[in-house]
Amino acid sequence: MNEAPSRASSPNANRPRLLVDVVEWLARGVRSSRALQEVLGVDLRTIQYYLQAAEWLGLIEPGPERLLTPVGLEVALSERPEQAYARAVWSQPMVAELLAARSDELPSVDEVMIALGRAEPELSTSTVRRRASAVRSLIQPAIGQGTRRAPDHLQLDLPLVHRAPAPPPVLVPGSAVDADPDVYRFLFCGLLDHGELSLGQLRALLDRAGGKDLPIGGYVDLALQRGDAKRHQERIVVTWAAVDRRDLAESTPGLILSHPGYRQWLRDLREAARGDRPAEIRISQHARRYRAWDHRLFGEPADARTLDRALAGVILDRSPESYPIAGDPGPELSPNHAPYLSIWEQPDVVVALPPSLGILHGGLSAVNQALQRARQGSQGVGLPDLSSRPLLVHGGLLRPGEPLPRSIPDGISLRARIISHVPYATALTALLLLHREHPDRIRVRRGKGEWTVLRRGRRLGPLLEVLDTFFLDRAQLPCRRRAGGLRSADFVSGLQTVGILLNLGGTLALDERLFFRLRHEPEQMELHATLRPFAQALRAHLDVLDPLVANGDP
Repeated sequence: MNEAPSRASSPNANRPRLLVDVVEWLARGVRSSRALQEVLGVDLRTIQYYLQAAEWLGLIEPGPERLLTPVGLEVALSERPEQAYARAVWSQPMVAELLAARSDELPSVDEVMIALGRAEPELSTSTVRRRASAVRSLIQPAIGQGTRRAPDHLQLDLPLVHRAPAPPPVLVPGSAVDADPDVYRFLFCGLLDHGELSLGQLRALLDRAGGKDLPIGGYVDLALQRGDAKRHQERIVVTWAAVDRRDLAESTPGLILSHPGYRQWLRDLREAARGDRPAEIRISQHARRYRAWDHRLFGEPADARTLDRALAGVILDRSPESYPIAGDPGPELSPNHAPYLSIWEQPDVVVALPPSLGILHGGLSAVNQALQRARQGSQGVGLPDLSSRPLLVHGGLLRPGEPLPRSIPDGISLRARIISHVPYATALTALLLLHREHPDRIRVRRGKGEWTVLRRGRRLGPLLEVLDTFFLDRAQLPCRRRAGGLRSADFVSGLQTVGILLNLGGTLALDERLFFRLRHEPEQMELHATLRPFAQALRAHLDVLDPLVANGDP
């Protein structure tokens, strides 16, 4: 008579490949024994034996939910499951003791029997021999892997403490003019980071960077004149044109040479040198501002006779004409106060990745402390942070027009809010949902210092840039700097802290408990139903997306 499987006992399963198949289907969300029986084509008792073996090796947690452990997820989803499987084998106490002195040699059945007899003395000799044969088969793939016993938990990529965004550079304006280009670049970066800034926030940004004596009016006028921003109530809001020109934020010379007034200034210098009287008049009108910009760009006043050589020394192998001329702000953007996940199909939505999301590294308590400080403090002058109430931009925990909540009650509510309100988190969650369903097709992997999206092993590009292309495909405005701002590594580890994803040895995976709740708990199932069409649209986009990087080993 066959014995019924017991979760406290050693396993009867003896086929490692079938065990891995069971774990892989669990990772896809197939949880019931009947469903596993159907997809694997084996009898129900065999399924029970292999589930018990998975628990014995620490691949699934005890309990009816059959949740995968981090190492179980890595066995199911990583590109090198054999290494994760070996770690699981070495993490089993009895096996670790058995292999301690012989990691490169498979123990005999008799040796395994002795170990089992010590661990489960109540078993009969025949049962011990049968199970010893099964255990020996399960540990065989780990032999020769060079793996010793792993820690009690997988070492994840979590920060030890909350990491605040890095402080801004100290501004040292080159002149006393009302629009220093270095100062403007600093504010332009802030606009790209947050998408919109109130006058009080502009003031606070300048104050924090050491520019307390600098007036903000000239910089607001400069942003409007360049078409980098438009006014919306008491705020300036980023434009399509600013995002199109966001690469200019990487250097002050780029911003200077893209400014229409300064480009006219350079033309006027050439024409005045040839005796053009209107050009001479314009030079006298604008000399105060643009002579200061000359000093910033060249270190001295621009001279028409040496202008070409001076420009070549600044921009190297580029020509001034290769810089876009700022001006037209682009199409109008309209407010929409619904959560992003409810309006993701609509065009002309501004999506941002504000540095204030860095507070997620501190988890729920840090979020609620920030909300409490905001309720107790002034909503006037202050740096943009988690409690900032946007008028138009979707990016932080608060949707446009949302009143400031007193607190977020629990981690489940925080995760739901992040997935619903933070567009880049919405997209990454959907991407990892696709990965759960087809890990061989979609993957987010760390390589060369950044998170990268792969499709069928082919590198599509850096994570945030790939998500940018999806938003652009929806005719939405991805307001984010290419260099600077919130890095993908910090964004990812913040989402890991709050329980949305896991870093499994350099591959991202949707957190197991979140994945389970999305499919089994009523309130979370509603979120899952809303997220599914988004994920399908993202999959269709990735299917036609050309590689963003032509060369490079994925």
